[in-house]
Amino acid sequence: MKFLVISNCQGTPVKESLQSLQGFQAERFIANRTPIEQLTPAYLSKFDLVLAQDLKLAKGDDEMRARLAEHPLVVRFPWFVFFGFTPDFVSLNRPQSAPKQVTKLVSAPRIVLAARARGLNRNKARALYNPEFLDAMGYSADYTAQRALFLKNLSQYTPRATYFFEKWFEKGPFFYSSNHPKMFVIEDMLREILAPHGVKLPATQAHEFLRDPLARHDIFPHYNHPAASNRLDDQNHIYKTSVRLMPLEQKITQIYRELDQESAAAYASASDLERFDKAHAAWTGHTPEPMINPYKSRPSHNFWSRTVAKPAAKDVRPGAGIKPVIDKTTKVATAGSCFAQHVARAMVSDGLNYYVAEPAPATMAPEMAQERGYGLFSARYGNIYSTRQLVQLIRRAYGTFTPIETAWKTPDGFIDPFRPNIGETFDSVKALETARADHLAQVREMFESLDVFVFTLGLTEGWVDRRDHAAYPVTPGAVTKSADPVHFAFENLTYPQIKQDLYDFLGELWRVNPKARVIFTVSPVPLIATYGETDVLSATTYSKSVLRAAAGDIAEKFDAVQYFPSYEIITGSYNHGAYFEEDLRGIRPEGVAHVMGIFRDTLIVGADGAALPDPDPIDDETEAERQKSIADAIAKEMHVVCDEELLVRS
Repeated sequence: MKFLVISNCQGTPVKESLQSLQGFQAERFIANRTPIEQLTPAYLSKFDLVLAQDLKLAKGDDEMRARLAEHPLVVRFPWFVFFGFTPDFVSLNRPQSAPKQVTKLVSAPRIVLAARARGLNRNKARALYNPEFLDAMGYSADYTAQRALFLKNLSQYTPRATYFFEKWFEKGPFFYSSNHPKMFVIEDMLREILAPHGVKLPATQAHEFLRDPLARHDIFPHYNHPAASNRLDDQNHIYKTSVRLMPLEQKITQIYRELDQESAAAYASASDLERFDKAHAAWTGHTPEPMINPYKSRPSHNFWSRTVAKPAAKDVRPGAGIKPVIDKTTKVATAGSCFAQHVARAMVSDGLNYYVAEPAPATMAPEMAQERGYGLFSARYGNIYSTRQLVQLIRRAYGTFTPIETAWKTPDGFIDPFRPNIGETFDSVKALETARADHLAQVREMFESLDVFVFTLGLTEGWVDRRDHAAYPVTPGAVTKSADPVHFAFENLTYPQIKQDLYDFLGELWRVNPKARVIFTVSPVPLIATYGETDVLSATTYSKSVLRAAAGDIAEKFDAVQYFPSYEIITGSYNHGAYFEEDLRGIRPEGVAHVMGIFRDTLIVGADGAALPDPDPIDDETEAERQKSIADAIAKEMHVVCDEELLVRS
């Protein structure tokens, strides 16, 4: 397949990424540099697809659009601009009378530029690079507006803009400078915008093998990212220009040398000078207030003695900050470990809209339907203990992952390796695959139609296929003798793996249902057994700790995701273990009732019919003004069935 890439410098990684893949060719047309006359019908006809970056051309914009209209398949892709990590970078406001020796200086740090214009010496300019002054400049506050504008622009190309932003953020600062994104950003967006046009890029991540072409250009110190190493608030930060590295002190010397005293102010915009003046006045005139205990202003739920130790166990109510997202019309789907089945039963008893996409046949007796696993979850997938199972479920449903292992033979027939405990054995592999295809069709319907998805994370331990990394709810040896043990291995997922699984699942879900909200919770049920080298108590502590940390971290990143504290309610020391059965695994009805009571109080919209909260409200007047200013700058620039019981039963 042959591509034509019409772009600015961001088209270089686009071209190189496509060129690196077998069977793909790409040619680049540099906007504003290559003559538009080259885009003749004959030239365009050589390409199967035209990737046209959304640039506001300095000249010939209308003519460019008219010429591209001659091609049958033109796909738009974004112009990436994000100042949130490099807020101190500005293009020079170059006066017409600029002396020749200054012409090579096209950009500069805003603070240095303004400090020079206001007559501050070099040492004073250097001293301004500290957290307090950077905050006075509004660089931290800018980030929220920068992010909102970036997402608004990206939303024109994908409904999963927030997902991609957080995925990239997880990898660290993902821009070298305000208009040079890292290569993995380009690759992800290529896959996203080309897929609807039937162009499926291989799974190979080109950036892992190729040198990032934009890395050869300017790289500025970063701010507003906790993982940034070359930080703007460190006075030893570095500027990279081409192959040269320049410390802050040298950068200041360069700016001061190239801007003379009389004309320095002309190179900074009036708005930048005004911003600097306000910040400098506030910073130099600041008188520290007496330090007081900051905990004095915190609400009661922040204190252990007030909300955990003193109240009766039934009155302990964790979950502050959870937003209600469920009413009687909300289609709520569930999946997860054994404990998740309690959620389903409680919702039904409360008269809520528990969404079952795969109901039992009308002719099936209720007792048989229960034995066959209908209604335990929203589809008949059985228990999904691990995050890896969850990701693979949605990928199997949409055909992007097809496991090698298809059926396991037992003395009574064949069972599905991915739902071995649904109470059904099939006469043939063909019958099993037919039933699976129907099941996965219902899973697709569920994901596309649900409003809220509640997933209970259960285990980190599991068994996988060595050949394709397919994850199973139970070890094959517990249910069949036909599987070759050479193909299977024990795996204990780590925190990074679980977090990546959750990212991947959300990305897949929001691809088919952008409006879906998600609630993660962690099962309080301990491991029944561990295959690891440690004891089962330590293994349980590891498993639950990692699951809790990953679920909480993901929930913090997305407005459409929340964490619900089932695990904390059951295992909290405040109840002195009263919520566990004598085997210290089963959960007593009182514990389930406590969990579901808080579930109702926090997640279900009240009887007053209050509307669901907007997932990303931006209504603050100051924030709106800040966004406009930045936009202008950018424009300028339950019966519980547990598969794990088979481990012990066998």
